[in-house]
Amino acid sequence: MIPHSKLSSHTDPSLLNDTHLDRFVEVGNKLADAAGEVIRSFFRKKFDIIDKEDLSPVTIADQAAEESMISIIMESLPSHAIYGEEKGWRCKEESADYVWVLDPIDGTKSFITGKPVFGTLIALLKNGKPILGIIDQPVLGERWIGISGRATTLNGQEVATRTCTELSRAYLYTTSPHLFSGDANEAFARVRDKVKVPLYGCDCYAYALLASGYVDLVVESGLRPYDFLALIPVIEGAGGVISDWKGNQLHWEASASSQATSFNVVAAGDEKIHRQALDALQWQVVMGIPVDYCYVTPRYHEEPAVITSQEPSLVTPKPRPCPKLFVITLVAFSLLFISIAFTGFFFTYQQSRPPIILIESIAAFNDTISPNNTVNRQLTFILENPNEYASIRYTDLRVSIFDGGKQRFSGVLNDYYQVEKEEGRLKVDVLGSETYWKQHGMAFSLKVDAVVCLKAKYMQKHCETLEANCGDIDIWPMNNVTLDGRCDVNFR
Repeated sequence: MIPHSKLSSHTDPSLLNDTHLDRFVEVGNKLADAAGEVIRSFFRKKFDIIDKEDLSPVTIADQAAEESMISIIMESLPSHAIYGEEKGWRCKEESADYVWVLDPIDGTKSFITGKPVFGTLIALLKNGKPILGIIDQPVLGERWIGISGRATTLNGQEVATRTCTELSRAYLYTTSPHLFSGDANEAFARVRDKVKVPLYGCDCYAYALLASGYVDLVVESGLRPYDFLALIPVIEGAGGVISDWKGNQLHWEASASSQATSFNVVAAGDEKIHRQALDALQWQVVMGIPVDYCYVTPRYHEEPAVITSQEPSLVTPKPRPCPKLFVITLVAFSLLFISIAFTGFFFTYQQSRPPIILIESIAAFNDTISPNNTVNRQLTFILENPNEYASIRYTDLRVSIFDGGKQRFSGVLNDYYQVEKEEGRLKVDVLGSETYWKQHGMAFSLKVDAVVCLKAKYMQKHCETLEANCGDIDIWPMNNVTLDGRCDVNFR
């Protein structure tokens, strides 16, 4: 074992070897153990909740867990600096080569409400680069450890992300859709609308699930350094990719004067859907012109100046000459004008194209009789979005069956979403009394009412009420009716 005096903040980078890393992992495990013991003692117990200046909650568990970790670091590695979510910078020096970044409870709201998807995040930075990351879920007894140059482990067993090469097949997590605002909200919506399943409410646990190969993508906005630095070695050590929304590496220099600024983060288990997510976010292009890297032609004979984005790119592109300012302006405004005209035309065009609703089948067999003597009938609809440039969201999709002029049964499906040119099948349950179904096999008039919202890219959402008359249909007690009928669909 290396004496503590040799693990100083002035250690030569070339001396960092497996022995050093093993020592740091040993300390990291002690930190997670100590924080976990504190957290479990408060979990699902009554305690005071304090709102910080940004209105985010903090509890005595957060504060006590952080202090327990700080005391271990100061005893085990006294020359290392500490930056905690609750107490900030802890070091006599203004800066240090080694800095522990701590978030005792990432997901305090989940902790407060008794949901075990929060976690303790522990990161060790060396010259600003995370070389160790720990995600610890103390209630479930799960601990992911990522170490620079090694495979990520969960409770000592290696884990890996899964292959998913198409965004349309991806399972997406974010803590809450309400945490996005402004342009970030629009950017997130572009990704959410392309994935197979969007999921919410996992805090740092979503990244752990991604590292273990259970989900494919995590997109979040407004994360602080202590929210994501521990995630980097865990995700990368499992074969995944994590960056900001421009594709740049996440980087933050911790010091006494550092401010915990906000970052937008995207993590993916597969490099291909990471790139597709970046393309959907469209966070790197301003006015149609990439702003990552170019040369500025000098007026005199000095060396060309290089303009770069504030965050370094994952792959540094080759320098290229920048176009003249007036050319950039002309191209930008031309593209803007064409884009507005084009999207305006198609948005107007789409408003005149209601969705297509077909009845595929009516399942009148396999009756399910409930305790209150009702029988379940299931109707299957094909909802088709004919639009090429607009998505459709059905809100309050209501199916009613009339016998003559009297409504007999109805069913409701809420918030069904379709992307462009998509076809989907929906099933609605229609309940009636057992006696009625057996005695009243007859023609019914089927009508569909819905509020349908169309949204084309870059245009405001447009909602209209829709009425579909599907005509008269025979429903007999023991028949399974397969239909190929088109409903007459009109906007009211």
